[in-house]
Amino acid sequence: MGSARGDGLRLRQRSAMVRSDLSPCDGRSRHALVDAFLAAAREAGFEENPDFNGSQQEGVGRYQLTQRHGLRCSTAAAYLHPAARRPNLTVITAGLATRILFDNKRAVGVEIARNGSLEQLSAEREVLLAAGAYGSPQLLMLSGIGPADDPQDVANRGTGEPARWPQFAGSPRRWHYALHRC
Repeated sequence: MGSARGDGLRLRQRSAMVRSDLSPCDGRSRHALVDAFLAAAREAGFEENPDFNGSQQEGVGRYQLTQRHGLRCSTAAAYLHPAARRPNLTVITAGLATRILFDNKRAVGVEIARNGSLEQLSAEREVLLAAGAYGSPQLLMLSGIGPADDPQDVANRGTGEPARWPQFAGSPRRWHYALHRC
C-alpha cells in the first residue's frame, strides 16, 4: 500500500471507524502530463495540496485512491463481501429505502419499496444508515428528521408524524465537489 500524505494520515489514525484496508493511498501511476498540469496550476497561483483527505480539501495535487494490490478497493470489497455470510446481515439490492421506522426516538427498522409494494423490515439490534452524502440526509428527512421552517413541512414528506430533532439532519452540509480538467 502506498503512503498517505499530509495530515490526512493523522486524522484517519484518530478515527476508530476507519480500517487500514480502505485507507487512501498514493496511486502507482506517474504520468508526465499530470506533472505538467500540476506545475501549470501552481504557476497560475493555485496552492498545492498533497492530501485531499486531510483537513484541507482545496488546492491541486494527485488524487489518492483506495486500492489493494494495485486494483481499486471499494467499500463493498473491503467491508461488505467479508461480512456477507454473517447470520445477522441481510443485503437487499433490489429495494429502495423510503423511510426509517421509529419506536419513539429509537430506530427499529426501515420501510422499503420492492417489487411494486412497500415492506417494513425490523431490526433486532441496529439500523445502519449508509446512503451517501445526499441520500442519508434525504432519507432522514423523509423519516421526519431534519430541518424545516415548519414541523408540518417534514410531516408532509410522507411520515405523517411531527418533525424529530429538526436541527439534526443535513446541516451543516459538507458538499462533495470534484473538479476534473484536462
